[in-house]
Amino acid sequence: MHLPNAAPPSGDIPAITPPPSSQPPTAPAAEFFIGKVPLHNSIPVESLSDQIASSFHNSTLKTLHYVPPTSQNGEVIVRPSLNMIHEGSKRWEHTAVGYFLGKKLYFYHIDAFVRANWPGIKDVTAMASGFFFFRFHTEVAMTKII
Repeated sequence: MHLPNAAPPSGDIPAITPPPSSQPPTAPAAEFFIGKVPLHNSIPVESLSDQIASSFHNSTLKTLHYVPPTSQNGEVIVRPSLNMIHEGSKRWEHTAVGYFLGKKLYFYHIDAFVRANWPGIKDVTAMASGFFFFRFHTEVAMTKII
């Protein structure tokens, strides 16, 4: 096998150098060479599940609680306690959800407009899906805007 612009394999340079099999999976693998051109350099990459888990571990805003599922007529059902529902409802108190049709608007433009024109706004959050969450200090302030 020969790649353009690569030195052809010779007797003193092996065509392919396999990674040592004695290395643990977490150690970086050896580079694969054809001539002097590296084809692969394995760098340990954090898996998606590890990234999500670390984002939850590093955040003080998210607390997850396990709610054991039950089975009813062959369906799996999760019923959070009334206390959990009330606590969750408090978090959404004084929050309006918005979505802008048409072109995608920049978060910073929406945030600047809202803070300049909506009295009583506490926080603005944008989601990748295009939804915005507008959190107000009071229900009266939210009601005046919506």
